[in-house]
Amino acid sequence: MEFVCKFPILTNPSYREESEKYNYFVYRIGLITRYSILSEKRFQVFAEVSPFFVHAYKEVVNSGDPAPYRNDEFGFYAAPGVTLYSKSRRVSFDLYYEFSFTGYNMLSYKVNYNF
Repeated sequence: MEFVCKFPILTNPSYREESEKYNYFVYRIGLITRYSILSEKRFQVFAEVSPFFVHAYKEVVNSGDPAPYRNDEFGFYAAPGVTLYSKSRRVSFDLYYEFSFTGYNMLSYKVNYNF
C-alpha cells in the first residue's frame, strides 16, 4: 500500500499568471500500475499507467459568476519518469511527465510513503 502526495509543476505561463484567481479542491482516486527498470537500485527509471476518477471544485474569486466550477470525470494517464528511494526504501521521490488521455500533459513530482 502506498500513500501519495502529487504536486504539478506549472510549466505553462498561463497557469502561473492565473493561479491566484482560483481556490482549488481536487482529489483523484485510481489504480497505478508501474514497470521499473533497475528495480533493485535506489535510482530507477519507470513507466506507469493509471485509470482514475477525479473530482474538481474550483471557486472563482475574481469573476462576476457566483457559481463555482465543478467537474467529475474518469480518465487515464501514462507517465515515464525517474524515482529516487531513501536508504530505508520507505520514502521515494518521483519526477515524471504525465500524458493524460483527458487532454492535458503535465510535468509533476510526487512523494510516496510505502507502508
